[in-house]
Parts: sequence; structure tokens; C-alpha cells
Amino acid sequence: MRTLFRSLCVTLLILLIGAGVLGWQAWNGYRTFLTEPIAVGDEQVIYKIEPGTTLRGLSRDLTGRGWLSNPYAFMALAYVTGQQNAIKAGEYGIADGIRPVALLSLFTSCL
Repeated sequence: MRTLFRSLCVTLLILLIGAGVLGWQAWNGYRTFLTEPIAVGDEQVIYKIEPGTTLRGLSRDLTGRGWLSNPYAFMALAYVTGQQNAIKAGEYGIADGIRPVALLSLFTSCL
């Protein structure tokens, strides 16, 4: 019985350490995502968001264009800041080197 308990404790400890490492890697990746500039290729690009575009669709399109490295990090940013339902349709001028936080702010302000 003691051996079983000890084995369960060791297994639980290994799982907790693994979860901690994965959590740290996810957090570090998210922080890196927030600070990396977006390269759009030109000084400024006009990007159009159609009415009814979802956050997921927007994230996938921006990733497909090579502007974002991770669509899930962009969606997480929107949820963390409470802007997941605030994306507005319209045409936006996206400057080369803009960061994801500023891009999300642009898409929710419709300036």
C-alpha cells in the first residue's frame, strides 16, 4: 500500500512539474507575441474587415497573410482585454511594425 501511495505521489509531482513547464512556455510565448512587430511588407497597407467577420476569422486571415505568428495569441489578447466582441467592420491603415496590442486597438476603435 505504501508503494502505491509513493508511486501516485511521484506521478502527481511529475505531472505538476510538466504542467508548470508548459504553462511557463505558453506565458513566455504570449509575452513574446505581444512585443513582436508585425511586418506587413509596405509602409502602410489598407486592410478591410467585412461586416460579420469573427475574431477567429480575423485572426486566421492575419496569420495566413504572415502578419501574425499565432492566431490563438491574438484571440487570447482580445479576450484578456475584453475586446473579443468589439471588432468593427471597416477599412484600416496598418503601418509596418505595428504591435498586436495596437492592432487590436485599431480594429476596435474604427478610426
